[in-house]
Amino acid sequence: MKKHIAKPSTRTLLTVGAAALLLAMTGTGGAVAGALVTGKQIKDGSVTTADIKDKTLKTTDLAPATITALTKAGPAGPAGVAGPAGPAGAAGPAGAAGAAGANGLTDIAVRPIFFEPNATGGTFEAFCHADERAVTATFKTDGGQGGVPVLTKSYPIRADGAAVLDTIPKGSGWHAELVNAGATGTVTGSMSVVCTKDPA
Repeated sequence: MKKHIAKPSTRTLLTVGAAALLLAMTGTGGAVAGALVTGKQIKDGSVTTADIKDKTLKTTDLAPATITALTKAGPAGPAGVAGPAGPAGAAGPAGAAGAAGANGLTDIAVRPIFFEPNATGGTFEAFCHADERAVTATFKTDGGQGGVPVLTKSYPIRADGAAVLDTIPKGSGWHAELVNAGATGTVTGSMSVVCTKDPA
């Protein structure tokens, strides 16, 4: 007599298979979760910034050379362009007037001489006092009846009448000559020698 063995149904086989698969996965997952993940299990270049939480890295996580590179000052930037010149300042107030200098000419005196009317002209000579020196001379001339007065010479002279060639000495005077440049008439005039004493 044959023994009859009931065959499991297809549904039963699927259920058993699923349970076995679940058991195998659970056992593997537990083994992996319990083991330490090292760099050998991580593929090079697979960890990116997306895998690191923001603001979690510290200086202790970085190499000293990396810290130095991050804190090193960068190259100097280009020099700035010079700004435009500012407006010119206003002129300051005028300074106080300086003291008057000493007068180099003291005790100025004027020694005049007059010339009578003459048809041809004549010579003027006027002298300073013995303690005075001739500085210059002034003239006033006039012509009458068509006369044309013209000064032909004017220079300082010494007390003896000789012309002064260098420094004018004391007691000096002035010499001048007046002529009538007209064909008729007369000429006349006056000369005043300006004299001064040396500063004390």
